Amino acid sequence: MSEDKYQVVVADCSESRREHFRIRYRVFCQETGFEPSEYHPDGLERDIHDNQAVHFLAGRVGPDGEDCEWLGTMRLIRPEPLPLPLQQLIATEPGSDDGNATPTFRRGAVEVSRLIVRPQGRRACSQSLMYMLCRAAWAYAMKEGVEQLYFMVRPGLARVLRSRGLPLEVFAPPVEHRGLRLPCRVETAALGLGLRAWRSRLSTALPVTPFVSHAAMVEARDVLPEPAMPYGGLATHPA
Repeated sequence: MSEDKYQVVVADCSESRREHFRIRYRVFCQETGFEPSEYHPDGLERDIHDNQAVHFLAGRVGPDGEDCEWLGTMRLIRPEPLPLPLQQLIATEPGSDDGNATPTFRRGAVEVSRLIVRPQGRRACSQSLMYMLCRAAWAYAMKEGVEQLYFMVRPGLARVLRSRGLPLEVFAPPVEHRGLRLPCRVETAALGLGLRAWRSRLSTALPVTPFVSHAAMVEARDVLPEPAMPYGGLATHPA
């Protein structure tokens, strides 16, 4: 498919959400063993935080909007009704109640989670896909007035993201969670500046719109002659 393009979509319909959960199952249950596969007999990896999350897919989309090959996922978890997963992990760490100040989480913050790039996408386009997913997180935060984004990441991934220009701040001691993880956060405005620097080093042609609605894309493909409308009308990006 020589005219394929890369795109990030909001998984806002049953078809796209199932694909999002399916990729998570392949990675977290089948490839890494982080999650027991017997807990997910339907082949879809889900947890209690999905009900308060916005889900994304990233990958190749054919010129007609069909023949999609989804290579990446991400979710943004809102802080209500349950606390953010990262917030719960920090609160249960040994020594968290020893008199030291507990980190403050802003009410409007979100946590970036299940950030995945599949092996098929790592060879030729991993940087572009990772950039696009981070850009989608920034764009959603800008649209919703979110001031901070939180990450729980492996030290290696934190180094990679920092090397690309993202100003991640480690704000609490490392946590043992499927290996060592660093509690990180970044201000939304600072993330946009970091993404602009990262974009300048990418040669891949990328869509102007950070993300679109998958439901709208399917509707445009099946019913309308026009292309899919941006999710929520958003059409800006930091590059």
